[in-house]
Amino acid sequence: MPIPHTYRVIGKIGAGNSGEIYKAYQINLGKYVVLKKIKTEIKDFLNNRAEVDVLKNLRHSCLPQVLDFFEADGDVYTVMDFIPGNSFKDYLDSGTVFEEKSVIIWAKQIAATLGYLHSQKPPIIHSDLKPGNIMLTPEGNICLIDFNISATLDGDTAWVTGYTNGYAAPEQIEALHYNQNELDSVIQKIEKMEPFVREGNLWDYYFDAQRCQIDLYSYREQIEFAINKSLEMYQKAQEANNVRGLIGAKQCLANAYMGTGRWEEGKKALEEAHMLLPKLDNVIVHNSVLCQLVSLSKAKDDFENLKKYLDEQKSILEDYIRKNPTMEEAFQDPLIFNELYYAYYYLEMNQSHPAFEHLQKGAKYLTPHTYFMYRVLYYDAYALYYRRCKEYDKALSQLDSTIVLLQEAFSSDYVNQLSAKADILVEAGRSQEALPIYEKVLQMKDSLVTELSDKQMKLIQSNYHINKIALEEEQLKNKIQLIVLIVIGTTLIVLVFFMLRIFRVRKALKIAESETRKATRIAEKANETKNHFLANMSYNIRIPLNGVVGFSQLIASEPNMDEDTRKEFSAIIQKNTEELMQLVNDVLDLSRLEANMMKFQIQEYDAVALCNDAIYMARMRNEETIEIYFDTHIETQPITTDTGRLIQALVSTLTYPQKNTAHREITFTLTRDDSGKQICFRISNSPLADPEFNSQEVSIRHDINRLLLQHFGGSYNITADEQERPVINFTYPLDIISE
Repeated sequence: MPIPHTYRVIGKIGAGNSGEIYKAYQINLGKYVVLKKIKTEIKDFLNNRAEVDVLKNLRHSCLPQVLDFFEADGDVYTVMDFIPGNSFKDYLDSGTVFEEKSVIIWAKQIAATLGYLHSQKPPIIHSDLKPGNIMLTPEGNICLIDFNISATLDGDTAWVTGYTNGYAAPEQIEALHYNQNELDSVIQKIEKMEPFVREGNLWDYYFDAQRCQIDLYSYREQIEFAINKSLEMYQKAQEANNVRGLIGAKQCLANAYMGTGRWEEGKKALEEAHMLLPKLDNVIVHNSVLCQLVSLSKAKDDFENLKKYLDEQKSILEDYIRKNPTMEEAFQDPLIFNELYYAYYYLEMNQSHPAFEHLQKGAKYLTPHTYFMYRVLYYDAYALYYRRCKEYDKALSQLDSTIVLLQEAFSSDYVNQLSAKADILVEAGRSQEALPIYEKVLQMKDSLVTELSDKQMKLIQSNYHINKIALEEEQLKNKIQLIVLIVIGTTLIVLVFFMLRIFRVRKALKIAESETRKATRIAEKANETKNHFLANMSYNIRIPLNGVVGFSQLIASEPNMDEDTRKEFSAIIQKNTEELMQLVNDVLDLSRLEANMMKFQIQEYDAVALCNDAIYMARMRNEETIEIYFDTHIETQPITTDTGRLIQALVSTLTYPQKNTAHREITFTLTRDDSGKQICFRISNSPLADPEFNSQEVSIRHDINRLLLQHFGGSYNITADEQERPVINFTYPLDIISE
């Protein structure tokens, strides 16, 4: 069919890499527009593209409005606003020189516009940014054009329809041959980026790409890979002296830790990222870290820090927007996030009125383009508000909106919303309606825990096979080196004299034999250790998992179960779930220690203070059940160690490995050995070493402690004192020897 009669074509105004450009008049709208006819080689691609609706919904002062897409006479046309003025290519060709002040303003406008595009869901990447596609309007503002040649990144695909040689990066040109949302392709692209990054000192972009890769690992629940890659990214950022990379690595590390319930480790990583923020003048990075800290504080009911981080986020956003008023639209997502979490805070403080005020403020930032999860938060916050006001029907209505949004997206969040709905029904006196929802929630939680455990198991097995292959490759390398040594030695001996050749060959063979035996012993020991490790893990995971499954089946099979029994069974399921997560984390630590893959945070710390910290944590954990008597003649003794993991080892020896209410007295002493080169820890009557509490979990904890101390050159053993009470002794080498 021909071009619709609503368009009156005035004439051709240019041609680009992807088609011809015409100026036209849109009769119905009463304004001039641009028609772009797409080249044949990408026509079919655009015809089948659902992402065109994303472009039509863009709203920004520095972007032309994409009005329509249509087909005429076998060609595809895009329709955009006509932007008066001239392109920067025209000014460059004419030799025009601009003031530095104006150039800075235009650069900020371009950066802000690209930030708006990248914040879309899915993100939009202008893949042909060049002077010819940047217009300068009569008002003195910039406008980015040519938006049918863009890249869109969604959950399954990535595409690029065009680019311009001379302006496109090499990795952009190669994007035509890769699916960039496949993790392997992302990794391949990042590796190819590094030479260009080093040459141009573009480390910010490189580490942003690495963060994307690592977050993909976490999203796919490949937590061990995510942790290791985060630590590698941090090391590389240190070498490059790049603050943005350091912050990004800590953010990725926090995401990985929190994905497996390791909240304290995640909190520590985020706090370290937060401490680095003053070194980087970037409001987007600053806001990103604060969003994570706000979310973590709310999840852990840390309301003091929640208010502190919200105030900080509000301050930096308001300050930035005050200086850059044109950017308010681009920061709508952070603004609604801030208002919603203020509402959460005041609701927890039982202050409904200020909470409602923040909900109303947040509503003005809510648009059809608001980030998916922020829309979920909006309805969830309103649901909580109405729940606190006891307007249960309104609360349920808001919560149903979140359930619909989450049903096909995030399983864990979906389960949490279902559970909240059931709780509201119970509060409203509709327990019979809540019961089937609770049953569904329990089934889904059981399924999620089992799935996570299976994935972690497969990941550990995969690591084991990788280590085994690496060992075999090292043996092969040793053999090759041996052959080369023999050839070189033989050649030299022939050139010198025959007897010397014999001597050297015999020596080389003896060395080779020794190395071969050593490598064989290492291989056998590694294999035995790994087999033992996998057997222990399988056994220990099965115990709490059976508890979760068994009680879930009991609840599911008894629809008329009374509320008290249901709560008791639910509590048992929750307890077993927590035990399972802790067990998985311990087993992963043990695996890393055995494979010598554990990453440590080394620092100098006073040994006496470290002991006091451990005692304090043990008392907090056991409350009044354990009495600890600490004795030392050492006033101060600096040691170099990973304080977090050493404290963890000490706490494990000072606390019950299982819940126990029996009173117990523990004697804890700290001394130096006679040589003054080691510091000695002695824990008498340790519950961890008590045969009464022997279990597979206790055995794993002993193994972790033993391998940790051995790694730092210390020792760990269990004996008995004069009263036949269990005693744990371990030593630690001193870097600073006190006289």
